[in-house]
Amino acid sequence: MFSRQVRRIIAGSCLGLLLLVSAIPCQTALVGNKNTKKYHLTSCQFIKSMKPEHLVKLNSAKEAKAAGYVACKVCKPPEQ
Repeated sequence: MFSRQVRRIIAGSCLGLLLLVSAIPCQTALVGNKNTKKYHLTSCQFIKSMKPEHLVKLNSAKEAKAAGYVACKVCKPPEQ
């Protein structure tokens, strides 16, 4: 279906995203998306499809709200 080169690019992108998310410290349980202005738990299914340049590390729901982010309706991160 995809050429070998396209598969390598996709695999490299996924690995890069996985490494970026896994590099988030344990106490940081939230990840924001600069593009959608939503924040998610690090276990959320939508993080896998985010572009790495859109990811933002967030320390708390309070920090996320102050920056204008709204909670994901799927993973339901804390809102307080």
